[in-house]
Formats: sequence, structure tokens, C-alpha cells
Amino acid sequence: MGAPMAIFTKQLKITLLFLYLLTATSCSYFGREQIQNPRPAPVQKNAAPAEEQTEDPLTPVVVNPKTERTYSEVKKYVLDPSCIKCHSNTNPKGDVTLETYADVIKNLSDVRDDVVDGSMPKRSKLTDEQKTLILEWIKLGAPEFKSDAQNTIAQIPQIEPSVPANPPKNEVELQIIKRGEYLFNISSCSECHTQDPRKPLAGGKELVTPFGKFYAPNITPDPFTGIGLWTENEFLQAFRNGKSPSGKSYYPAFPYTNYSKMSDQDILSLRAYIFSLPGYDQQNKSHEIKFPFNKRVLINSWKILYFPKVKKQTEENFMTARGPFQGLSEKDILWNRGAYLVEGPLHCTACHTPRNELGGYKKSMWMGGAKGINHEEDAPNISSSKNHGLGLWSENDWLQFLNTGVCRDGDRVGGEMLRVIRGATSQMTDHDKAAVIDYLMSLPPVE
Repeated sequence: MGAPMAIFTKQLKITLLFLYLLTATSCSYFGREQIQNPRPAPVQKNAAPAEEQTEDPLTPVVVNPKTERTYSEVKKYVLDPSCIKCHSNTNPKGDVTLETYADVIKNLSDVRDDVVDGSMPKRSKLTDEQKTLILEWIKLGAPEFKSDAQNTIAQIPQIEPSVPANPPKNEVELQIIKRGEYLFNISSCSECHTQDPRKPLAGGKELVTPFGKFYAPNITPDPFTGIGLWTENEFLQAFRNGKSPSGKSYYPAFPYTNYSKMSDQDILSLRAYIFSLPGYDQQNKSHEIKFPFNKRVLINSWKILYFPKVKKQTEENFMTARGPFQGLSEKDILWNRGAYLVEGPLHCTACHTPRNELGGYKKSMWMGGAKGINHEEDAPNISSSKNHGLGLWSENDWLQFLNTGVCRDGDRVGGEMLRVIRGATSQMTDHDKAAVIDYLMSLPPVE
């Protein structure tokens, strides 16, 4: 019996290791951008004279007032002199790649936001003329050529929803939907479920892992391809237990281990908001998962180990316990609210806590930093460690970070974390920000 049991245990570990990686894919972090001036490349002797180009981003770039608002002009006067050094495939210091027209169009909303709110490092600031050029170009529909006037993205007909938006019928319903919208934003739902901005939440966004490709599902209220026929109990089942209406377990790439901690009221408020939005008829793509990892039944074993039901939640077990969050009597209201937000809808743990070989969280290293996803930079240690974490941060430092993404030392986060700042933490109420700060500052240091 010993040898077969050892083989079975080894196979179980390998299978659960796969599930660990899937759990990690629910969030990614691109690290902080260092505010520094890139050193110019050395001049090679006897080299042919290169085309004159502005090397220092602080050197003013003169924009020809007669330029057309086309991609070629934007590339010449904005991207090449000021952006491409940090946003190319070969030197991806920035959070997005802007090497080709397709790259720029793919990240157009981020480009616009960065130009408007000045999210770039200090030494990459654009001149007023450059800002005007790129913003006017975007306003015109971001044409690649002058002849594209009838074919710009701004003039592409909007896709008609299959289900029209469902406005609230009374004041009570309006308040429930507003509460759901707040939770929707801080949970960052649209980040995973929107591939085509003309069809928000219609799914299709690809997630590539070593075990195959996963595609985010349609969560619009379309009754045939979305979740429009889901009952309240079925919606609760998905968030509380990670189960589909048919009873199948969801892959933990959907962070239900965190959302499970939300109250019934909050989960159903979130449902009310989603069901108030337009629905879109778009079929879900089938995951392309390698055998044997495509057997969902294996997830049930993973849940027993790392998503357990407990009779009483304590400070030692509530982080991994199946919800809802019960609140700890020995803690005050502010701390409990912060724990609910951080370990629940914000799902900070998914990025910042490392896991063991089976995919379970290492409780002794809670929020102690974890390996980056998809070959990106590692998620940092955000525990109270003064040497390796954020133990030197004051409440004001945390508040500045949650509002702007600017760290204590002046660095600024990028990539997905910047989107979390913009769409989630900066939108929280002052009380909720204070609660999140109180909880995070209370976490034990991870050295």
C-alpha cells in the first residue's frame, strides 16, 4: 500500500500545483516605475550619422503646427522622441507597449488617461504641444492615415445591446444599484471581463497560462450567452462557493475565495447593478486546457484543502475560510471593515501573498510579496516590515498611494496596479480608505 499511496500523493500534488497557478492568475502587478532619466546610448566611433533625435525627454519637442492629426505625425513628434524608449518590446519599462499603431490602439484609453492626469514619470513629461497633438488625434478617432477619416475608431458604429439597460423602478432599487456599482468598481470586475470596450463585460479576454488558455466569460444580463437567467441563489452560489448554476466548480482564476467573504446583501447588490446594465449576445469561448488539468472535478479536492468551511472564524483562519466574513469580536469596527474589504472584494491577497507547492497561501508570509504573473515583476511585500515591507509608511503615505498610486519615495505604480488605483481604491469612500489602511498597517511584518 505504501508505494501506490506515495504515487497517488505525488500525482495529487502535481494536479493541485496547477490549480495554484490558476488561482494566482486572478490578479497581476507590473511593479513600480523608477523615476529616473534613462542614460543615453554611447556614441559609436566611425558610425554613420544617425537621424537627429531628441534623447532627453526634458528637451522641448517642437511640434510643427501644420502637422496632420494622424498616427505618423503622433509617432514622429510624440512617440519616437518621448515614449518609445520605455514602451517598446525590447525595452518594456513602461506598463504598456507603444511600438506599433496596433499597440497604441490597444492601449488607447491608458494613453489618454496618462496624458490627461500626468501619470508618467517626471522625466517623461510631454510638452503642452505634444499633449495637444495626441489628444486631438484621439478625439478625431485615432486615424492611422489622413485617408482614414471615414474609418476611424471614433466612427465605428456602436454595437447594439441584446438587452437594453434596465433603469431602477424606485428609490429603494436605485440605492441597491448604487451600492452594487460601488462594489463592482472596487472589485475590478471589468478588468477581466471586458475585451471589446464596445461590449463591456461580454467576456472574451484571453489569459494564457502554462496549462492552456482561459477566456473570461460573458457576465452581461443577456439571457442566452450571459448570466441573465441566473437567480439570486445561483449568483450567491457562484460567489460564496465557486459553483456554477449546473453545480460545476469554477477554476480559482475567478477569485471566489475572496468574494466569498462578501455579505449576501453586497453580493446581491452587485448582481442588481450588473443586471441594470445592457446585455450583449456574445458566446463564451471554451477554455483550451491541457489534459488532465481540464478535469474540473479536481478543484473539489483543492477547495477542501484551501477553501475550507469553518465553524468559527478567528484571526488565524478567517483569511482562507469560506465566507461570509463574520467579523472578529476582539477587533474594532474599523479593523473589521478593513479586513472585509482587503480580503474580500479588493482581493489584495491574490497578488501579494505567496503560495506553497499545492497552491495554498503561506500564512506566515501574509502580504509578504509573491512571484509575478506571466513573467511580470514580482508583487511587493506590503506587510508592516520596516526592512522589506511598508512598515515605514504613515497613514498619510498610504492615503496618498490609494488615491494616486504615488509611493512614499515618489515612485509610481504602473500596469494593472495603476488600473486598480484609478478604478478601485481612489473611488472608495474616505471611511473605507481609512479602514483599509488600518487593517493593512496592523498586519504582522514579513521579513
